[in-house]
This record gives sequence, C-alpha cells and structure tokens, in this order.
Amino acid sequence: MNPTNKSRRWLNSLASVLVLLTVVGSGAWVLTDDDATAETIAYNPTSALPANVLFHLSYDGANASKNCRQLALAELWQEKQVQQFVSPIVNWANGMIDDMSKDLAEDIGMSIDDLATLGRSHTTMTLVGVEMAEKGPPMIDLIVTLDLGSNNEVLGRLQAAVDRLMKEEMHAEVKMLDLGGVVVRGCEVEGIDVMWTAMGSHLIIGTQVKTMAEVLTRMKAKTSTGGLMENASFAMARDKVAPGNDAVVFAYANVDGIVKTVEAAMPDEEEISNFISMFGIDQIRDYSYAINFEGRAVVDRIWVATPREKHGIMAATRSSNEPLKSLMLAPKDSFFYSATRIDLASLANDLLSVVKEIEPQAHEEVTGMMEELNSKLGFSILGDLLPNLGDEWAMWAGKAPYGSLIPEIIMTVQVKDKAKVAACVTNAKEKFGADALVRSFSFMGRELNYCDLGKIFARDQFGFGLKPCWMMDGDTMFVALAPQTLKNYVASQSNQRESLMKNADVGNAMAHFKRYNPNAANCSFSYFDIASFIVMAADTASPLLQSVNFPKEAMMGLEVDFNMFPTGDVFRRHLFGFSSASSVSDQGMSAVMHSPFGYMGMIMAIAVPVGAGTAFAASRESNASEWEDLEPVEIEEEPAEKQGEKKKEEIK
Repeated sequence: MNPTNKSRRWLNSLASVLVLLTVVGSGAWVLTDDDATAETIAYNPTSALPANVLFHLSYDGANASKNCRQLALAELWQEKQVQQFVSPIVNWANGMIDDMSKDLAEDIGMSIDDLATLGRSHTTMTLVGVEMAEKGPPMIDLIVTLDLGSNNEVLGRLQAAVDRLMKEEMHAEVKMLDLGGVVVRGCEVEGIDVMWTAMGSHLIIGTQVKTMAEVLTRMKAKTSTGGLMENASFAMARDKVAPGNDAVVFAYANVDGIVKTVEAAMPDEEEISNFISMFGIDQIRDYSYAINFEGRAVVDRIWVATPREKHGIMAATRSSNEPLKSLMLAPKDSFFYSATRIDLASLANDLLSVVKEIEPQAHEEVTGMMEELNSKLGFSILGDLLPNLGDEWAMWAGKAPYGSLIPEIIMTVQVKDKAKVAACVTNAKEKFGADALVRSFSFMGRELNYCDLGKIFARDQFGFGLKPCWMMDGDTMFVALAPQTLKNYVASQSNQRESLMKNADVGNAMAHFKRYNPNAANCSFSYFDIASFIVMAADTASPLLQSVNFPKEAMMGLEVDFNMFPTGDVFRRHLFGFSSASSVSDQGMSAVMHSPFGYMGMIMAIAVPVGAGTAFAASRESNASEWEDLEPVEIEEEPAEKQGEKKKEEIK
C-alpha cells in the first residue's frame, strides 16, 4: 500500500471514529439499557484549567448514561412496534459497524467497545486564548482532556493511536518533554506545537507549554486553586444552566474576551465595532448553554450575563411577578402559543437611534416612510399607538372551537391607556371613512372593528382581500385575520372553554421550571404541541409509504417494511409538547426548554433533512453540469481488415 493510499485510509478510519462516536458513544445511552460500566469521575479536569478562557465545552458521558433511563425517547425505543420496525435498520447498522471495526482495529488499534467507552467518558475542550502572528498561523492556546475512569487499557490504546497519528501520518518528530515532573510527548504540526500525555485516568492534549504545565500541576495535586472553577463569572454561568453540576453537555463563552480578541486582531475595522454595538453584543459579559436529562425530558438551559447598562432589546425586555395573562386566554387545545413581555415603543426608538448613528441615510429613509404611513393612518405609530400599548404580547394557534378547517389564530396585547388607543381607531375611521376601510359592529356585547385591506390595494368588486379584526376585552386587545375568528372565540368563551394552563404538558413543564427557578416565565413562555404534529405526520405519511414499492437499491440495500411502521398511539404514549420559558434580572437573562428530545434535537431534525436534500440536489446539478460540459468525441472507425484481425485474436 503506497503512503498516499495509507494516509487516505487512515483519514477514512478517523472519519469512521467520529461517526461511530456519535452513533455508539452518544446514542447508546439513549437507546440501550446495558451501561453498567459508566463511572462518575473522581476528579473534574475543569478544575485544572486556567481561570480565564475564551471558550469551554464539556461532555459528561457518565451522567448521560446515569440519567437516560427514564427519557421519553428511551421508553419509545423499547416499544415492541418500534423494535420490530427498526430491526432491519439495526441489523444493517451492526453489519456496517462490524466492517468498520476491522479497519479501525488495523489502522488505529481501537475496537468498537473502546469507542463506546469513549462515549461514556468525560471530555473537555477549552480555547484559552488566540494571538495573531505577523507571519504564519495564529498562536492558539487549546487544551483537550479526556477522563476514562478506571479504563486504563482503553486510555493506553488511545494514547498509542495519537502517537501513531503524529509519527506515521503527520510525519512529525516526537520529542519527550519534562513539565513539572510529568513526561510529555510533543511535536510540531503545520507550525503548531502539540503536546500530549496520560496522567492517571486522563489524556491531556495542549498546544502551549505554559498552559500545559499549569494544567498538569493542578491535576497532579488534584486541586482547583487558581483554576477555572474559581472564576466567579464561570461559576455563576454553570450554576444557572447546570443545577447540580450534572449537565450532559455544557458550553461557556467569555464574550468579553472574544470581543477584545477580535478587536485586537482587526483594530481598524470600524464596521465590526458597529456590528457589536448594534446587536447588543457589547452588553453581554458571557454566555452559557447546557443539556441535561431530567426525568422524561431533555432540558436545555441558556444564560446570558448582562450586568452592565442595557440598550436595544435588552433594555426593552420586561419582567413581572404576575403570571402571563394570555396563558389564561389561550384555549387548552392550542397547538402553538408564544408570549413575551417587551416594550416595543422603547425598542423601536432605540433601534432608530442606533441606525441614525451607524447609517444616517438609512435613518432618513425609514423616518420618511414612517411619516408617510402616519399621515395615511391619521395617527403616529411611534407617538400615539405603541407607547399606549402594554408590554405583554402573545399569539396562539389552535383548533377552531366549532370545527373549521382553518385554525384559530389570534394575537393579543395588553393596553395601558384604552382611551388613547381608541382615539387612534377613531382617527383611522375618520381618515378612511369615505371609503369605509375601517368599520365597527356589535357582537355579544362587544364592539368588533375590522379593516378592509382589499380596498387599500384597489381590489375589484368581487376580488379577495383580508379583513383583519380587533376588539377590546378588559385591558386586552385581541387581533385576528378575520371577524369570524373573533366571533367564534367570543361565542366559545360562554361555553366555559378551558385555558392553556389546564394543558397537562404545559402544567408539567411550568412546574419543572419553577422547581429550579421561582422566577421562570416572568418574561416569556412558549409551547408547541410537537407530539400531535409528529403523530399526525406519522399517520399521514405511513399509508403513503405503504402504497409505494421501494427498490432495494434505492434503500441502500435496506429491506425496510413500511407495513410494520408503528401506530400513532405508540408515539402518543411517550411524546409530549415542547415548552420554553425565560426570565430576566439585573444580572442577565435565563431561558430553559423542556421537550422529549431537546432544543438541539429539534434543530437537527429540521437541519439534517434540509441539508441532505440540498446536498443531493447540488450533487445532481453538479453531475448534470459535468455531462453538459463534456464535448462529443469523434471515434475513427478502423478499416474492416484490421477489425477482422482483432476478432481472430480475441477468439484465440
């Protein structure tokens, strides 16, 4: 085997490692129940890291294994119908893994069981700092740690794999270094120094001698003195997103340090400073994110520390000790609900001032458009309407109360001064009175107003045009796309229609939020009945799939029988709605998400099919263009005598 092919095969094996770590290491704890070897680490390597870092990421496979048993996904996976349907896929995956394991054992010296052990380990990756060099690559200060508990044999094979990578594939000269009594291997790769060593149950990899020595000294003494755990901002971020310090995934970004690093690298780029200010990044001290398994739910938490003077959306965000009023107005069977407390008047004025400072010409254009719109409406949006509206804005969508195929979609906003808001409506009626663009009528003791948008856009006599409708009920303004929606809502309220707070998924999520944060949802709350959406999609798609004959070649050799697809009740028993809540304080903003598969799971579920479809389309387009670029080749025919001689040779 030549060196080029060998290197390519090694890199393919490395890619296989990443795939299998995801499937075997990360997925095993969710889909199986045979993880008796998971151990809680004795010493958290985060304690040994420097006190000030730019970015830190950790994965705790031990906690993942310990807390995955009750997850809704794990329960769903154990269902008989699910196991029966996925068995061909599992068998196919097992065969693929067996094939890969042979290459892994030969090229890297590690087995599938070794990879599963890595998936149950505690791993950290920390970017301590970055310095731009005048020539050559930037100086990156990076530390990676991996704790395998008592699996010293796997640790030895992993270190041997790293040694082999540096020597045989990178062709680097490996040297031995002594850092505080610890023997460290080191070499140079593409102008970057790389060091690694095994200490106890840990493998430590670093790029800077000073940082590596500092980390090894703390790890050797098993102390956290002067380390990252003593950084007050880091400790607060960890407490906010990982109560109990048992997060499966934890990420921390020192936004202050990152901004200073970027500005130092590009001191003359004024646009970067404007961008940072415009989007409020200069208000953020640090950002953290965590994923944990809590009961049946995957819980995501976010903390944005903003202890300094706020502007823009940070300043416009509001909080209250009172529960969101719209939670009692939205129907129990709403499949979507979202509410937030925000001062739109303050936000609009703040954004306009930022635009004026950064792009004066754009500010003039926007203000000119606003003035023209105000003259047509008969009132000022920024001066008369928004300042008199409250800070609770909500929207929900759900089943129409009397069986319409069109869902009930309503937006609500709390009102500060009803008289001034009513004056805006009166002015609009007078302004548009001649054309009857704005009208009112009475229904069940309430005044409903609507605007005929069709007339604004010069609709023909029988043409289509929406008629958005609004009404006041107490201190709440209701807005819908059509008068019939509000009429049905008003009529259904007389039937003692239950509110969204009676929804079991919402109640369970809210109780979970309040358990860890009494102020949860003091700023916003959202709900999406993704369980019903999945059941509907599954029960709609399965009959279509069962009516199609998929060739084995089109399924990559898989023999999937869609007639065995699980019924909707299997999903319904285990899945539940996605809920999120946020709260704000003088120190920052917290957000928490509660769902069967997590916030990142939702993003991946959307991104993976879209990405795969895009890649497939791009591939087909590329192949087509390649065929189009081919020029026809003229083939010269040989004389008949020579063709006859060739045939004789072939026969011989």
